[in-house]
Amino acid sequence: MPAKAAQRRYLCSELVEVQWVDEFGQRQELTANLEEIWSRGAQLLMELPVRPGTRLGFKTRGPFFEGRAIRCDADPLGYFVTVAFNRDIRWSPELYRPAHLLDPSKVKPQPGRKTALAARNALELAQLARVVRSQREDD
Repeated sequence: MPAKAAQRRYLCSELVEVQWVDEFGQRQELTANLEEIWSRGAQLLMELPVRPGTRLGFKTRGPFFEGRAIRCDADPLGYFVTVAFNRDIRWSPELYRPAHLLDPSKVKPQPGRKTALAARNALELAQLARVVRSQREDD
């Protein structure tokens, strides 16, 4: 069987309305943040966990997407829920474009940025070393 082609994932940030039925048969609805989207799925940041295998849908400013939760990871920010869209659903930027959409493959490194970050880190380390030395001298 041929290997699956890598799906380009887009970073995004947009509030969506999520609906699902929990393991107790209770209908749940909440607002979540759409964090990533790709042709066959999405990742949502939610306040409640969703059991993998649960069918769910979410409403955007455009279409309604349906699928299954395939993963739910707890995080200090909430729960990252990965959704695999139903077979008949495909996403593309032409179909629906979240308000904040970024294709990471199009981001170009900025010259000098690493150098500035390295310099700042070196300065912070030097300051920390001075504090440690001064504490040792006081002991």
